[in-house]
Amino acid sequence: MTPLLPALRRPLFAAYGLAFACGPVGAWLALYIGIGLGATACTPPALLTLLLIAPIAEETVFRLGLHNWLLERLPTRWGALSLANVLVAVVFAALHALHQGSIGMLLTAAPALMLGWLWERSGRRLQVPIAAHAWFNLCLTLASCP
Repeated sequence: MTPLLPALRRPLFAAYGLAFACGPVGAWLALYIGIGLGATACTPPALLTLLLIAPIAEETVFRLGLHNWLLERLPTRWGALSLANVLVAVVFAALHALHQGSIGMLLTAAPALMLGWLWERSGRRLQVPIAAHAWFNLCLTLASCP
């Protein structure tokens, strides 16, 4: 059986720490700019979607689908970032712009890059970006609910 989290080697441990710290910071920034989720995010169906369904569905489609496909075809890297990760973050952010606007798109791009980076660093273990995605959504939800 595969462990939930890969062995916590020093660089990967730092990556988890960075992702953990970014959740509250991102939530504060979103609220400061004025794109919090609002009271509708506090209903049980919305919480189920934000904390479970969306992270699993989006990370499965974007990491196992698009990101994986692009990595096989575009092996270019710029330091810690792969071209595939950058392209997936752009697509992910653009799709979020449909209901969050351009500022929401910009605020979604950075976490999308981090989720892709975590996925690659973890050896492509899908549970890693799913957990981080759920954490980001939880932070934003807690900050948005009255």
